[in-house]
Amino acid sequence: ADKPSTRVCLVDLDLQFGDIATTLRIQPSKTISNAKEMGDSIDIEGLVKVLLNYEDRFNVLLAPPNPSDIETLSVNFISRILSTLQRNYDFVVIDTAPSLTEVMVQVLQESDLVLLVTTLDMPAIKNLRLAISALDALGLEKTRRRLILNKSDLKAGLDKSDVEELIGEEISNEIPSNIKVSSSTNDGRLILYAHPNNPVSRAIYELAEDVSAIADELTRIKVA
Repeated sequence: ADKPSTRVCLVDLDLQFGDIATTLRIQPSKTISNAKEMGDSIDIEGLVKVLLNYEDRFNVLLAPPNPSDIETLSVNFISRILSTLQRNYDFVVIDTAPSLTEVMVQVLQESDLVLLVTTLDMPAIKNLRLAISALDALGLEKTRRRLILNKSDLKAGLDKSDVEELIGEEISNEIPSNIKVSSSTNDGRLILYAHPNNPVSRAIYELAEDVSAIADELTRIKVA
């Protein structure tokens, strides 16, 4: 999103408890619920009207303000929204709910790349193993997922190699812990922009570069 020519849209699909609006300090004047006004005619011209902007860096599609609204958001409706965004943005980044609902299953199956984030504690690792098993059952190839170890420098009695041994797959990226993450979030700014030279920011930029390289390779394959 730091490259002016790169079009990025962040979508909050934790439809019940999404917190992107809170994290980015964005007033939820428009959300995915407003897209229902387009009926069956979902197009980019209509979606632009419900997208918000974060510091002129990327667009955001927020989750509904009321959890009860999700009952009116069908799988087909959300799928058509994402397909439209995908045709008009270089990257569509989706923050998903921590559960395999019908919507989440559809989203995961249609995603080019799935990032699975875990930490150095056994409950998180157990959940990661369950998530990997679920993705395998859905037919999502290993090449379409990357495992991210968050707060990788914590002294928790486990390390990266332990996690890899427990889940049977390699960790592709590590993100360290840092107090600046919480303080930046509480100030309403992403650490990437508040502290670009922080180790966490550098790790996230490295992850973004890796994802960009994967996207370039996918594009090359599709063109070929």
